[in-house]
Amino acid sequence: MKVAQTPSAEDKYSTVASVVNAFVESCTGGFEEHSRGFNPLHVLVPSLEEEDMKRITSDFQESTGYKVIVEPVELNDIVRELIFTEHTSPLAYDGWLASGLAVVDLVTKTTLVDSIDSFIASDTKIQWSDVTEYVREISSTYGGATIGVPISGKPLSLSYRRDVFTAANLSVPNTWEDMVLAAQILNSTDFNADGTTDFALCWQLTECDWDGLQFWRP
Repeated sequence: MKVAQTPSAEDKYSTVASVVNAFVESCTGGFEEHSRGFNPLHVLVPSLEEEDMKRITSDFQESTGYKVIVEPVELNDIVRELIFTEHTSPLAYDGWLASGLAVVDLVTKTTLVDSIDSFIASDTKIQWSDVTEYVREISSTYGGATIGVPISGKPLSLSYRRDVFTAANLSVPNTWEDMVLAAQILNSTDFNADGTTDFALCWQLTECDWDGLQFWRP
């Protein structure tokens, strides 16, 4: 296997070069391009994250010499793209970013996902225990195995206007059913007396990743 040369003749760089080569070999399976080195790594990412990922991969390329190609696609199309390429070009992507909500579909509809518990256990720098328990044990796992590394998390919170509830003589909802009932009562009423009716709920439904993003590698 041809490996990258150390960036300097100084001995202090040799260990770093060895570690980087070992890591990239494990990610790429040791593929070479024209006997000159590794193929570029292809990473599938949501379009909304494209620019951020390009900055991150640019830093990675500058420090290691290994090229990373960012392939953008709409967040809701990630699973569809992976299902398609698994059958048409299974080596198309070396890793991908996807919503934690995509875990079940990726596990049940593809054979691309595998446990990374052994990698986590052997990585002394990952500080896995610092990851929020819900993200670490729920949205990053399936069937008791960790299958993705979280790079973001977006906990949800539901706020309400106390003055509006008080004026309507409503209690704070304790269940989804209570919330729906309150919404039915409040919808199309005028909360602020400006002569315009208001919506009872304000909820982002598009381009919204409710469960953070996970990084997977096949």
